[in-house]
Amino acid sequence: MLALLAANNICASLDVAGAAFNVTECPEECIAFAGSIASEDFLECRIGGSATLVGIPDGDAIVPAGYQTLYVLTRGQGLVIQQVNTQPVFTVTQLGLYRIHTLVYDPATLDLSIVQFGTTTGFDVNGLLIQGGGSICASLDVTGAPHLVVGPLLCFLLDPIFGVTPVDPQTLTASNGTRVDDKMLRAVEQDLPMAITSIYPNPAVDQLNIEVSLDLDVQVEISILNAVGQEVLVPGTMQPGVGNSRMTIDVAGLPAGSYMVRMTLGEGVITERFTKLN
Repeated sequence: MLALLAANNICASLDVAGAAFNVTECPEECIAFAGSIASEDFLECRIGGSATLVGIPDGDAIVPAGYQTLYVLTRGQGLVIQQVNTQPVFTVTQLGLYRIHTLVYDPATLDLSIVQFGTTTGFDVNGLLIQGGGSICASLDVTGAPHLVVGPLLCFLLDPIFGVTPVDPQTLTASNGTRVDDKMLRAVEQDLPMAITSIYPNPAVDQLNIEVSLDLDVQVEISILNAVGQEVLVPGTMQPGVGNSRMTIDVAGLPAGSYMVRMTLGEGVITERFTKLN
């Protein structure tokens, strides 16, 4: 260039060092967006051994060309993947907490054959995506649409709480402040929110102590049955509250023999045997 200028007697100036540039291909922006989805009903009662869960997409998803939409069903706080479907409708048989998630993905970049039902979690999949710190362009609605599947007894007890009021999908808290915590979830999965943890002294002479554990603040009916199943003592209805409690029953008036403590909550019944001495 300098030689050309000199040969043509041109007055000019050239910055020989100049400025260096690196030209690279810019990565495409990941615009996939799963949007949000709501539960048709948060509280689902298992009838005939199964319950149907339905999610309602809000219609705000972004599905780029070549991408697909899949709905993922997870169970529990760990978001363990149970099923997938092209529609947000699932049938389940187990009691517990479920969520329906929306997944927008490119089959060419996200291989879903890695998913093992009952083992792989929604967190595992999210970790592969850009939104979760991975490298794959896809979108998963991690919160999803929650559903609490309960048996007939807890359906009766919880419907006035969760069946008529909105529930926050992240905190699982109803508008009246009641929250689905670990204790309630354990009660749902066991289909009975109470247990007799200890009964003493056994044999008993005059006083019988019953230690119970309740996961819900409910009323419990207590009765004493003899060896042939007849009610011989009805202490009444008690509401000890959530947690561990002790109740004392006067059994001094019972003849010596074998008896059974029966605690009833709706259709749920638990029993424990004890011996009465004179």
